[in-house]
Amino acid sequence: MKDLQIKMKDITENKINELCPFESIILYYMIQIFDEGIYSDITINELYNITDIYNKSFDKNYQGHEKCSCKKLFNKDKLIVSNEKIQKLSKYLLTHYEQIINIGKIYDKFLKIYPKINWLINHFIDFSGNNNDFKLYKTFNLIGYDDKNTYIIYLKPQFNELNYNETIIDSIYDTFLINNLRKCKDKNKDPEEKEKINKNYERFSNKNIITVIFSLNNNDFNLFEWKNNKENLININNNFLIDNVKNKIISKYIIESKYLYDFFIYWKEEFTLKNVSSDKIMKEIIKKIKDSEYYDKMPHFIIKMFETIETLISYRINKLNDFDDKDFFMEKLNKIIIESVQEFLGIETNDSS
Repeated sequence: MKDLQIKMKDITENKINELCPFESIILYYMIQIFDEGIYSDITINELYNITDIYNKSFDKNYQGHEKCSCKKLFNKDKLIVSNEKIQKLSKYLLTHYEQIINIGKIYDKFLKIYPKINWLINHFIDFSGNNNDFKLYKTFNLIGYDDKNTYIIYLKPQFNELNYNETIIDSIYDTFLINNLRKCKDKNKDPEEKEKINKNYERFSNKNIITVIFSLNNNDFNLFEWKNNKENLININNNFLIDNVKNKIISKYIIESKYLYDFFIYWKEEFTLKNVSSDKIMKEIIKKIKDSEYYDKMPHFIIKMFETIETLISYRINKLNDFDDKDFFMEKLNKIIIESVQEFLGIETNDSS
């Protein structure tokens, strides 16, 4: 890691332009820990295991390690007794390097066609929703852009009929997400988050979106562009895609929000035991929610649900005990969730009730 910190400085000054495969793994770990913390998708235990494999299997004749510390540090005392497992690992490391070289050649071929790309790694893109009840986003491992195009990059060990459909679906919905970027006009939005949203809009919006697939088992890259006779197929099918996303979000939050009923029953009984009158119980429950340290992070439909109950009771449309019926409670809650999801996705509804 200390060597890499020095090398990073050299790379920014154009003194060197490559790292060995093991250095790339270490660098990836460092970036993940810095950016993601405990949510890193590579752990220190996995890093130790990879290091152990390199140490036991490393051969000083491997190419690509002329400017790193691997030859100096790995298997330096030659005390490790070779066996069939270590020999297989050594062969794998040799093959892996050859595959990396091949990917480099494919990438060079790609750059000749698209030479002016700006790259971003582990880049977060947020769907521009119309309320703050939900988060719809994707962290792109690698995404690029130039003056005309946005490039969604998939790096695959293999690209074949086994993962073809999954990759196509990923490409469609990733393109859909980028295609629906909007400028943030919310005055109450956190300034830093607002700046990120608008920056993404400037980088990626109103451009042709291309999916590029690099894989170790192919000698060329694959391209997907969702257009037909220059018509944007994502735009044409946007309502269909929005509807799919809507159904997924509604299903997820209806399942996860069932616990609100238990919350309601618990506090209703608590305030009843404290002799709070039934017409004031909802005010106390709403106050309990608003006083919570997590209130600012809650979806707005939660407070809206309890305010709706309070309104229905105050106008004597329902009694408080009506909501003891779980099915009745969930029917009201589910309607509010559906309305909130539709608002988030910008779906117009004719149901004015």
